[in-house]
Amino acid sequence: TLISMPDTNKKEAFKLAIREFHERSLPDLVERELSVPLDAEKVVTLYGPRRVGKTYYLYQLINFLIPLHGKERIIFINLEDERLLPLDVKDMRLLVEAYYELYPENRKKPVYLFLDEIQVVEGWETFVRRLDESRKFRLFITGSSARLMSREIATSLRGRTLPYQLLPLSFSEFLRFKKLEYDLPLVKYSGIRFDIKKALEEYLEWGGYPEVAKADKDIKVEILKSYFEMIVFRDLVERFSIRNSRFMKFLLKYLLTNISNL
Repeated sequence: TLISMPDTNKKEAFKLAIREFHERSLPDLVERELSVPLDAEKVVTLYGPRRVGKTYYLYQLINFLIPLHGKERIIFINLEDERLLPLDVKDMRLLVEAYYELYPENRKKPVYLFLDEIQVVEGWETFVRRLDESRKFRLFITGSSARLMSREIATSLRGRTLPYQLLPLSFSEFLRFKKLEYDLPLVKYSGIRFDIKKALEEYLEWGGYPEVAKADKDIKVEILKSYFEMIVFRDLVERFSIRNSRFMKFLLKYLLTNISNL
């Protein structure tokens, strides 16, 4: 059992996470095609399978905002950060207090708050609704689809949300990951068509998960095996309280290996 830390310690942990975000550079990004509003008067919710790049998509949005508002009016918190755990919805007020203690000059300015993996916080809906009602924050939240489905989000936030689903890479996004730049009308006359054909074969064989797309061929299988355990098997078992997990695993493997016979 995790022991909850005192409020003062947790507030300091939030301050540290905020400062670290403001001091570090964002990673290199390949722009995704999904478009979401940056100044909506509703909570923007990003949901989808694990490992499709939801965190990196938040970084993409943050990259757009920094030139407009400066990084100090943006908060990004990974709620799976072990320094913050365990987290209860009552602890989340400490995040707001920590931010305003660091930046009191921003109390009357809109602040952009990005909360990654919101499902970690039991009862998160009440905190998000309260902040949304305050009109002081533009809220962006992510969660894995195992615990956060679009219909559940709409119910939890009572119509205050704009839900967006992020999926694995489309083929055009996959080509950008491979740094293959092309002019579509000229592709059939260019040597790059052979590179695009090779990329299509890889995409059809291995799929569009970003980590797999970047990995060397010899470790793609291991990554996909770990995804099978984490995404398909564990999430299904947890979400639907499946008791016979061994049979579930056998059934899924059977379906995957016999898909052409179905």
